[in-house]
Amino acid sequence: MSRYSYFAAAGALLLALPAFAQTTVVTFDEGWSGWNAPAETVAPEGGNPGANAHIVFGGYGLTLWTDSDAAFLGDYGTATPVTIGLDVEAQALTSVEGAPITRPLLVEFRNYAYASDDAPYASVWYPLGTLASGQAWTTWSVSFDPTAAALPAGWGGTGAFDPETGEPVLPAGVGFADVLAQVDEVAFTTVTPGTFSVQVNYDVRFDNLRIARGETPGPTAPPRYAVVDLGTFGGELANAHAINDQGHVVGTAERPDQNALPFVWRGEALINLGSLIPGQAEGFGVAHAISENGLVAGYSAAPYPLGPGSVGHAFFWSPEAGMIDLTPDSPALSIARAVNDAGQVVGEIGGSGGGAFIWSAQAGFSVIQLPNMLFTSNAAEDINASGQVVGHAFNTDSQYAGWVYDSATGESRQLPPLERAPSQTRAINDTGDVVGYSARSNNQQRPVLWRHDGTVVDLGFLPVPGFSTGYATDINEQGWVIGADYADAPGIPTKGWLWIGGEKHELRTLLADPQAQIDWSEFSTPLGINNRGEIVGIGIREGLPGRAFLLRPLGDVLFADGFEAEE
Repeated sequence: MSRYSYFAAAGALLLALPAFAQTTVVTFDEGWSGWNAPAETVAPEGGNPGANAHIVFGGYGLTLWTDSDAAFLGDYGTATPVTIGLDVEAQALTSVEGAPITRPLLVEFRNYAYASDDAPYASVWYPLGTLASGQAWTTWSVSFDPTAAALPAGWGGTGAFDPETGEPVLPAGVGFADVLAQVDEVAFTTVTPGTFSVQVNYDVRFDNLRIARGETPGPTAPPRYAVVDLGTFGGELANAHAINDQGHVVGTAERPDQNALPFVWRGEALINLGSLIPGQAEGFGVAHAISENGLVAGYSAAPYPLGPGSVGHAFFWSPEAGMIDLTPDSPALSIARAVNDAGQVVGEIGGSGGGAFIWSAQAGFSVIQLPNMLFTSNAAEDINASGQVVGHAFNTDSQYAGWVYDSATGESRQLPPLERAPSQTRAINDTGDVVGYSARSNNQQRPVLWRHDGTVVDLGFLPVPGFSTGYATDINEQGWVIGADYADAPGIPTKGWLWIGGEKHELRTLLADPQAQIDWSEFSTPLGINNRGEIVGIGIREGLPGRAFLLRPLGDVLFADGFEAEE
């Protein structure tokens, strides 16, 4: 592997919301506006921006809800899709003993027409993200089709109980669309149906509760961008692999001796995450992924268990535990590719009986075994907030195919090819949309979006002569996709792109500064995009192929690390 190929900013983000048809935003500037909470305090300042619902409360669950804001209630099936979300800042979440604690934040839609002896209502719910102490302003949202009969991927239902497991389920004969045909209450809550809650002391702010009906969310034209070179540890090269909604970036960067170290960047200098080799703080490593609450996954040089030397092992890193070796006794190479807020890590491990794996501190390490899929070249690439994993492997028909595996239920499915194998996945968002590549009947490799409703979208190529192969690398919750197209002839750099509103745009052409377009001859490998539209990856700057870049959208955006961009 070339050393060029192996190779979020903290604080509040203030965004001007785009205008949608049938869009409502609750800013709390006029008070509660029909919403309710355990500790009813509307603070005039400190929001995102301005007024906000500031809730300081101790209890088993925090819920912000409405049964009177008409914009959020009624028949959702009259317009599709629907997008609902909010901005949240978690100043502190602690246990009764004062220790930091995390809690999920769900959006729940309640329909009292299906009241029964088991429950006062039927509801459907979706986990938007995880609240943790010190969390800066974050935007969370989910888009969905309210006319879907079955629960979409990642959603749960309540109103009855499974007779075998006792877990909450929708009542018999009631589907997703039935609940959403008459929404009587909407709640943003930390209470997950069917789970036990402990008492938590909350200090949380909510702002910009919003709902958009009947129009695909987000702009159809790309923003203009400014570019940040994230630097190195004194060497020449660096790669940025992933970015979360806080603007924190992870990747790998060189020292002067060309040893590459795993890093996290939070708006200032690169921070070395350490090494799996005891007593060696600066061993080779790559950070591949970062969750919204700051957990990191990748791989690092580790002691070879059968003798002298070292081997690359998958790692999980947290601020509390530091770097943990996920395969400490294995002589085989292992790589962690992704991590979610729950601390679930996925990747691949070599050797006999290896393949795609999933790990968590609670469940430990296990190889993902899938029906009709072989261990050969089996790799897990990404995991979303609800535990859906995507990867790729040879199936029993000797075709290389992408797959989706639900770690909560154990269910899996193969993704259909565009026209023929091979197919390979790269990323999945919280809605269940997957990106990667697949092939046409002429064997042409094309970037592909597999939507959660089962449709397969050919993302096409940039209108550049001689570029007719490509792949998609990441997708955010708004459905923005990034990837790269590469030339038919050798020696020509790949071209990174952003797909938005059904069109692809070459990243370099989106730079607002003409000098930056000269300095950066190519953003050849975009690898991560967050919900703020920030993009990270590997670019060519002043002829040097292998610099970690961060693209930041210009306009009504203020970053608390001091970066303020104006056109």
